Amino acid sequence: MNRKKGIILILFTCIILLVGVFSAHVYVEADRDMWDIYRIALDSAMDIDPALNHEMKYIAIDSNSLKEMTLKDKTRIFTYFENKYNVDVIEASYEELKAEGLVNKDSSIDGVLLSIESSRIIFSNVYLEGSKFKSGLGAIGFKSTVSYVGINKWKLINSKMTWIS
Repeated sequence: MNRKKGIILILFTCIILLVGVFSAHVYVEADRDMWDIYRIALDSAMDIDPALNHEMKYIAIDSNSLKEMTLKDKTRIFTYFENKYNVDVIEASYEELKAEGLVNKDSSIDGVLLSIESSRIIFSNVYLEGSKFKSGLGAIGFKSTVSYVGINKWKLINSKMTWIS
């Protein structure tokens, strides 16, 4: 009986260690691949309430809240959006758009402004919250879950609207 308990204890310890190693590996992958995780989440927002995308002249991405982003990472995201949506992509917050004269008198913009407000990693999933803004009466909030599915591979699990104005 004691031998059986010992084997169970050893198996349990091995499982805990493997989960810990896998989780640590996912954290390392997430740090290196945050640009792709952000790209996937921001792109999922483009599919939510697509009427906000109508006649957009540009996509603004507020990168102030994008953690661990290098210039190369930002360029990869911007290039992806430029190629997919065939519009200019600029790095700007709402305040920066306003300072550049890109906010209309009615507080609307001629593009869409994408931002990520928060992100957290739990095991093999990254949970992100963000927003897509066109005007005071044309904006949405969203939550996306991006999951680690293999070396350098992340997949959108779900994305949903959390609020609308």
